[in-house]
Amino acid sequence: MRNRNTPDRHFAERPSRQHTTPRGTTGKTFRETVRLALCLALLGQSLLPFAATSATAQTRAASKQSAGTTAAQSASANAPAETLRPVSVSVVNFKEVAAKEARAARTSRAGLVNTPSSVRLIHPPGTIDDSPAATATVGGEDAPAPAPSVQNDTTGDPLVPSPTPSTSYQGEFDEAVGGGPTGTFTIPPDTNGAVGLDKVFVNVNNNYVIQDKATGARLSVVSPAAFWASTGGSGFFDPQIQYDPYNNRWILAIASNAASATTSVEIALSQTSDPAGTYNMYRFIVGNATLNFADFPMLGYNQNFVAVAVNMFNTSNAFVEGRV
Repeated sequence: MRNRNTPDRHFAERPSRQHTTPRGTTGKTFRETVRLALCLALLGQSLLPFAATSATAQTRAASKQSAGTTAAQSASANAPAETLRPVSVSVVNFKEVAAKEARAARTSRAGLVNTPSSVRLIHPPGTIDDSPAATATVGGEDAPAPAPSVQNDTTGDPLVPSPTPSTSYQGEFDEAVGGGPTGTFTIPPDTNGAVGLDKVFVNVNNNYVIQDKATGARLSVVSPAAFWASTGGSGFFDPQIQYDPYNNRWILAIASNAASATTSVEIALSQTSDPAGTYNMYRFIVGNATLNFADFPMLGYNQNFVAVAVNMFNTSNAFVEGRV
């Protein structure tokens, strides 16, 4: 019989499973854990603005992409387009072309008396019936909606006088192609022009004339036929010109080859602000055997693009559509 006062050897000799921790370790671990949690919390707060900015940027990018896709789809659905590439690209110098034409004119006139003059009639402009009664259809499609009436237009005031010009002098006048009193004359002149930094550039069907802005002195003259000859077009008419102050250059446009499958629009861009300098020339064929007359080009621009709009007529001289 075992004495109750005798300690139980089994339990007395059982090794202890209790782990001992050095003094102070528990408090230190707790403090480090708290510090780590606090750092993570602060880091998370500092990253929230970046996450929000990134999310906002992604949302904006997605919105722009969606808007761009929608706009492209809408444009594709409402305004069929095709890519036109120039059929010719050339580089010419205005002053050199003018000098060459002047020499040729002097040679042809040498020894001649009473040189007969001729008249070149510019292709008559096409007409567009924009009256409310116009119901013509072309190609199975309804004609464009008529332009709104301007009978009740109250913009502007005819009684307000125009500002007084700061300078006034003679521009290009009715003279023969290439300059001079005899030769070929064009009807109508289709007068146009633009003002640059120190030059005035006048465009008419017979000649391109560069004048001094301050005095009006005539500096250089060349015919459109000579200026645009390198493009391969012919029968040039309806000149347009603008001075581009964003890029300090001159922009010219003109139509050619009327009533033919190669009816064209030519564009010239000056390489500098000097209108008598060098130009990059481009010719675009904008018609075909059916739409054979690009008429009355209109010229526009901004800092990045140049736009030319024309009225297209068919072989019956009926208006079909406008093109840009």
